[in-house]
Amino acid sequence: MWERSVPHVMGLKSGTREAVDLTTGIFDAMERIKPGDTFTANGTITTAIQNLTIAGSFAYMAETDLLQNGAPVGRKGNRFVANAVAVYGINDRWNFEGNLSWSYLGRDKVADPVLGSLVDELKNSNSNVFILSAQPNYMVTNRFKVGVNYSLLYRNANSYDAVQEQFVPAKLKRSAGIALAYAATDKLKFDFRLAHFWVVQQDGPFLPVEFQKFGFPAQFVSERMLEPPGLHYTGWSGGLAAHGQF
Repeated sequence: MWERSVPHVMGLKSGTREAVDLTTGIFDAMERIKPGDTFTANGTITTAIQNLTIAGSFAYMAETDLLQNGAPVGRKGNRFVANAVAVYGINDRWNFEGNLSWSYLGRDKVADPVLGSLVDELKNSNSNVFILSAQPNYMVTNRFKVGVNYSLLYRNANSYDAVQEQFVPAKLKRSAGIALAYAATDKLKFDFRLAHFWVVQQDGPFLPVEFQKFGFPAQFVSERMLEPPGLHYTGWSGGLAAHGQF
């Protein structure tokens, strides 16, 4: 079975916001902002081969230019997301689930004050992110399922947003835990997950860490530099969810 949908979602309507008066440097002006339109294409495919069921999905998202007073000032990079799930039934009590996903956000377009047009940003906003998980399950009863989960997350590159002052490090995250599912009725189901994770975070390039946020134009006010360190840390994560049909 194969399904496909190609919806088009319009962006928000234009609006106004406060702005800096270039002659005085005071926030007493107004400018008109129009977010870009978003185009989304997605598809799914599902097949069953004896005891094995495989499902795959993908999504592609693209945006038009962000307009400021009618002029383009930026555009988000194209986004790609793909996911594959496989479930193998061993017998009436045991089954095995596997999942693999990939996501990527392309390079943003930013305004070039010299060329007066949009150009690729100097560094990607994101990198490839891969997530792999495996989970054997045992049906204790017809309504109660117990599973043991192991997952792996890998981001392959560093990224830094100087405007937001956010550093997104390349990292490797491993987690292991349990997953419980209980169907109280045909229309009410509960899921519980608890996992312990281990993270290895890479260090990053030397970056300016002091940024002048006020005044015009914005500029770096200090030459003090910092290298984000490599980190190793662990922790716990958990969640409880209820699913009902009415």
